Amino acid sequence: TISLGVAGLATLKTETHFVMALICSIGYYLKVLVLPVELSVFISEIPSSNIFFFFSVITLIVIIYLAIRCFMDNQRVVTFCICFFFFTLLPSLSVAVMSMSETPLALRYLYLPSIGFLMLLGYLLKMDSVGILMGIPARQRVKSIIFLLLFVPYSRINTQQIKFWHDDISLWTKAQKESSGQGLVYYQL
Repeated sequence: TISLGVAGLATLKTETHFVMALICSIGYYLKVLVLPVELSVFISEIPSSNIFFFFSVITLIVIIYLAIRCFMDNQRVVTFCICFFFFTLLPSLSVAVMSMSETPLALRYLYLPSIGFLMLLGYLLKMDSVGILMGIPARQRVKSIIFLLLFVPYSRINTQQIKFWHDDISLWTKAQKESSGQGLVYYQL
């Protein structure tokens, strides 16, 4: 495991560390989109365990494969949504790997990229195109199951997060408990 915290990012010496920070940053943002649990306003380090790096690489390979396959199959909407996500994420990745901020990752950087993710979900649920990516005929039952599998947990997570995100005091108090004595958190509180 490599530590890629604020101090570690400032001293990136090899291309390997740079690439690992980039891949782990993308992996973190993808994880937050798909599984929005344990959200924090203050993220002082890029997750960098070997297992997290491995899953980030595998996820990126699968997404790139799907984008190329959908492009070749003339599924331009799916390709556009995937490209929209990554192109709008690029500026925030520079913040992550070049140590431009006390928080290399931030949920606010996902506002615009999440539009691509949500457009893709909406397209897949509306246009009977679940089968495009799964290779099976899409039916209303499949769409309903996917909708419920996404809607119910996301609604539950959202109601839990509202407790912390409804005002500045609760937001930064939660961040203070999660951070390890970072000055910015105390300043904001």
